[in-house]
Amino acid sequence: MTALAEVLCGRRTPGQLAAVMTTPALASVRDVATGRAGARVDRVRVCRVSPDAGEVAGSVVLGDRVRAMALRVESDAGHWVCTRFTLLP
Repeated sequence: MTALAEVLCGRRTPGQLAAVMTTPALASVRDVATGRAGARVDRVRVCRVSPDAGEVAGSVVLGDRVRAMALRVESDAGHWVCTRFTLLP
Protein backbone atom coordinates (compact mmCIF):
# COMPACT_ATOMS: atom_id res chain seq x y z
CA MET A 1 0.00 0.00 0.00
CA THR A 2 2.85 2.39 0.74
CA ALA A 3 4.37 1.74 -2.69
CA LEU A 4 1.00 2.51 -4.27
CA ALA A 5 0.78 5.82 -2.39
CA GLU A 6 4.31 6.66 -3.52
CA VAL A 7 3.35 6.04 -7.15
CA LEU A 8 0.29 8.25 -6.75
CA CYS A 9 2.43 11.16 -5.56
CA GLY A 10 5.21 10.60 -8.11
CA ARG A 11 7.89 9.31 -5.74
CA ARG A 12 7.96 5.93 -7.56
CA THR A 13 7.32 5.00 -11.17
CA PRO A 14 4.17 2.99 -11.95
CA GLY A 15 6.32 0.26 -13.50
CA GLN A 16 7.52 -0.66 -10.02
CA LEU A 17 4.04 -2.07 -9.32
CA ALA A 18 3.84 -4.16 -12.51
CA ALA A 19 4.59 -7.42 -10.70
CA VAL A 20 1.65 -6.99 -8.31
CA MET A 21 -0.97 -5.32 -10.55
CA THR A 22 -2.73 -6.31 -13.73
CA THR A 23 -2.32 -4.06 -16.77
CA PRO A 24 -5.81 -2.49 -16.42
CA ALA A 25 -5.31 -1.83 -12.69
CA LEU A 26 -1.90 -0.26 -13.35
CA ALA A 27 -3.43 1.91 -16.09
CA SER A 28 -5.97 3.17 -13.53
CA VAL A 29 -3.13 4.11 -11.19
CA ARG A 30 -1.31 5.95 -13.99
CA ASP A 31 -4.49 7.86 -14.85
CA VAL A 32 -4.89 9.29 -11.35
CA ALA A 33 -1.25 9.79 -10.29
CA THR A 34 -0.96 13.42 -9.23
CA GLY A 35 2.76 14.03 -8.88
CA ARG A 36 2.06 15.96 -5.66
CA ALA A 37 4.69 15.83 -2.98
CA GLY A 38 3.99 13.70 0.04
CA ALA A 39 1.80 10.64 0.37
CA ARG A 40 0.87 8.22 3.09
CA VAL A 41 -1.70 5.53 3.58
CA ASP A 42 -4.04 6.53 6.39
CA ARG A 43 -6.52 3.66 6.90
CA VAL A 44 -7.00 0.27 5.30
CA ARG A 45 -9.78 -2.28 5.62
CA VAL A 46 -9.70 -5.71 3.96
CA CYS A 47 -12.64 -7.97 3.32
CA ARG A 48 -11.95 -11.46 2.02
CA VAL A 49 -14.87 -12.17 -0.32
CA SER A 50 -13.74 -15.67 -1.30
CA PRO A 51 -10.72 -17.89 -0.69
CA ASP A 52 -9.11 -16.40 -3.81
CA ALA A 53 -10.25 -12.76 -3.69
CA GLY A 54 -10.38 -9.78 -1.39
CA GLU A 55 -11.57 -6.19 -1.49
CA VAL A 56 -9.55 -3.41 0.08
CA ALA A 57 -10.85 0.02 1.05
CA GLY A 58 -8.76 2.76 2.52
CA SER A 59 -7.70 6.35 2.50
CA VAL A 60 -4.53 7.95 1.29
CA VAL A 61 -3.23 11.41 2.15
CA LEU A 62 -1.84 13.14 -0.95
CA GLY A 63 -0.36 16.49 -0.09
CA ASP A 64 -3.12 18.35 1.74
CA ARG A 65 -5.97 16.12 0.48
CA VAL A 66 -7.39 12.86 1.78
CA ARG A 67 -8.74 10.53 -0.92
CA ALA A 68 -10.58 7.23 -0.64
CA MET A 69 -9.33 4.26 -2.62
CA ALA A 70 -10.69 0.82 -3.41
CA LEU A 71 -8.85 -2.23 -4.74
CA ARG A 72 -9.71 -5.79 -5.64
CA VAL A 73 -7.00 -8.37 -5.12
CA GLU A 74 -7.02 -11.94 -6.38
CA SER A 75 -4.76 -14.90 -5.79
CA ASP A 76 -2.65 -15.82 -8.80
CA ALA A 77 -0.31 -18.82 -8.53
CA GLY A 78 0.11 -18.34 -4.79
CA HIS A 79 0.56 -14.56 -4.61
CA TRP A 80 -1.87 -11.66 -4.50
CA VAL A 81 -2.37 -9.41 -7.53
CA CYS A 82 -4.39 -6.20 -7.67
CA THR A 83 -6.92 -6.57 -10.49
CA ARG A 84 -8.88 -3.32 -10.00
CA PHE A 85 -8.03 0.07 -8.56
CA THR A 86 -10.16 3.17 -8.01
CA LEU A 87 -9.18 6.46 -6.39
CA LEU A 88 -12.27 8.46 -5.42
CA PRO A 89 -12.40 12.27 -5.65
